[in-house]
Amino acid sequence: MIQLRSTAALLAVTALFFACRTPQEPIPEPSPETPQDEVELDAYQSISLFVAAEDPEEAIRAYQEARLDDPDQPDTIVLLAGLYLSAGELDEAGRNLELVLSQEPDHVDALYLSALVEGHRGDKTEQEERLRRVLELVPGDARAHSALGELLLEQGRYREAQTEFEAGLESAPDDFVSLLGLGNVHMRRSRHEDAENSLTRAIEVEPDFSFAYLDRSRTRVLQQNLPGAEADLDTAIKLEPNFVWNYLDRGRVRLQRNNLEGARADFTHVIEQDPKIFLAYAYRARAADGLRLRDEAIADYEKVLEIRPDYHDAYTPLGTLYYETEQWINAFEMYRKAAERDETNESLPLLAALSLKRAGEQRRASDYLVRDAQHIRRDGAMYQMVRYYMNPASDISIFRTVDQEQERATKARLQFFLASQYRIQERHNSANAVMRQAEDNGIPGLIETRLAKHDLDAYRDER
Repeated sequence: MIQLRSTAALLAVTALFFACRTPQEPIPEPSPETPQDEVELDAYQSISLFVAAEDPEEAIRAYQEARLDDPDQPDTIVLLAGLYLSAGELDEAGRNLELVLSQEPDHVDALYLSALVEGHRGDKTEQEERLRRVLELVPGDARAHSALGELLLEQGRYREAQTEFEAGLESAPDDFVSLLGLGNVHMRRSRHEDAENSLTRAIEVEPDFSFAYLDRSRTRVLQQNLPGAEADLDTAIKLEPNFVWNYLDRGRVRLQRNNLEGARADFTHVIEQDPKIFLAYAYRARAADGLRLRDEAIADYEKVLEIRPDYHDAYTPLGTLYYETEQWINAFEMYRKAAERDETNESLPLLAALSLKRAGEQRRASDYLVRDAQHIRRDGAMYQMVRYYMNPASDISIFRTVDQEQERATKARLQFFLASQYRIQERHNSANAVMRQAEDNGIPGLIETRLAKHDLDAYRDER
């Protein structure tokens, strides 16, 4: 989710400025004898230009240098506090707002901005109390409803947040923060079509706000509208070319669309901009693996585990890459770690043991299965394969087990493990026959199907 708070603060402060200022006459055209760069703007016009240019520091300087008519009036102090808040100077903003509230406890604009200050400081309870006080004083205040909705959204109070955002939109149908917030509420409540509608409306109100496109792309991904999601991310990148997370999200969408080169380019851009984002290496490894760039994929997965050793989603794919490149002991270590993390996958201990067998460590493979395959169901076919791997002297019983298995994925797994044992025993005709069955009977995405194909290709290359 994007940080709505900073958006709300910026828009609210700008709106507050225009609410406070007095209407100005149009800036007169300079006379021929007056150079253009010597035209003097009044104080509020100067501040307006700097706020519009998102330069709050210059706005503060313009304020401090200006000769305002009533510098000690509460509205004037609140204006200055709003500029400090836009500049991120919370202490100065808070000090000025508390000064106003000490004199006028129910000053609505001071209460509202002080609530934003408390939110930035982390006092969510005080923030909520002040926003609710604003709504007591001015029922239907769209700013307060949207800010309160954002706070509730952040706390996971989705129903309450939705109520506040909808109340804000009743008062101000084009309130950008409420539209954006309502879209995020719908997204978290799995109402993806409603989320997209709200975010589309937000984009219509603020078409140059990149993060609205980012959020809408996520709702479109969840609806399997991948072309629409990528188009949104293209726009977000065009608007915010230096925000690397947009490239990460677009790369993920491109992965799903099987645009592996495009995805790889996006992840490479992320890594070049911020080498500490470990997910970029993980996703680039997947793209490289899909492109059969095994060495690159291995290097990226290894980098992931260097940055985040506990990133267990890398264990199995890296183990498979090690297996295909005949780094048997490394493959064993990865499959072993994966099996420790996921005891529901009964293939992983067998893949670890097979890696040891391929390394010529038959005894170690048996010891590993005795010690670490205890969670495999004793009444299941996979346990019969475990027993066979520990004592592969006779294959009559396991061959019958494999032949009688009805579940397709389990049968493909069993066929791969049986054929692999035949390969180790150099019974190549039997290995090839059963391995082809594993490949033909397999399911796309199944590790054993992939390794069966790899084994057959490698055997043909050796011949």
